Amino acid sequence: MEESGLALLKERTGRTLDEWVRVVKKSGPATEKERIAWLKQAHGITTNYALWIAKRVDGAGSAADYDPDAMVDAMFAAAGA
Repeated sequence: MEESGLALLKERTGRTLDEWVRVVKKSGPATEKERIAWLKQAHGITTNYALWIAKRVDGAGSAADYDPDAMVDAMFAAAGA
């Protein structure tokens, strides 16, 4: 799924994920939240792609980072708080 997403990103935006990461590192805002908004507003990137790019700037967001058990644990920990 990640591979097809990477191919579609290039097709839809004209840049690869690595190219977008370089753009954000050079010209983008400092925080993930600001990066997402900037990518959407300034570059017309859709929400999911903007989130993916913003996370990759900090070295996260790859399929290898996905831990469904930790996500469920966090979800229930937040609900109990």
